[in-house]
Amino acid sequence: PAPRGIIFDRNGTPLVRNVATFGLAISLSDLPKKPADKKLLFDKIAKILGKPSDAFQQEIESQIKNNQTAILEGELNQDEALRYQTLFSQTPAVKVTKIPKRAYITDAGLSHLIGYVSKPDEEFLNDHPDYDPREFVGRTNLEKIYESFLHGKDGVKRLEVDASGRLQRVLANIEPKQGNNITLS
Repeated sequence: PAPRGIIFDRNGTPLVRNVATFGLAISLSDLPKKPADKKLLFDKIAKILGKPSDAFQQEIESQIKNNQTAILEGELNQDEALRYQTLFSQTPAVKVTKIPKRAYITDAGLSHLIGYVSKPDEEFLNDHPDYDPREFVGRTNLEKIYESFLHGKDGVKRLEVDASGRLQRVLANIEPKQGNNITLS
């Protein structure tokens, strides 16, 4: 997902900013096609993450929609991200990704004015089909009022892979575009 725009006070001081966190994601398009291979992969992931494997596959597959990805673990620190990157280096379906997160300047005492963001619910996604279920949307106050202005545009990366899933070449790489900033008066 693309980063949201920044909200500044009238003096140009940021009241909210974006910080990068890491997450462990799985992509439907990169999963093995054979059910037995898919089950082995989900069992491996569940074991590494310390989760019960019984319902793990169903839980993750229910989160994945339209050839998109699901976040297996969010808000990883750098050491955890490196550990998972190493453990899943030979698993094309599982990748460590950057996840933009909103950081509010708490000493400003303006949370009632700025509002907050969260993942979109089903109703919001039905009304806004161009939104990705993994990104954050404004829920209250300025974050909600200026949602269309603060919301960034996601990037696209199209890859060509061979029958084994190995990367052959990058067909397109469009970087995400950060949302517009706003300055309060």
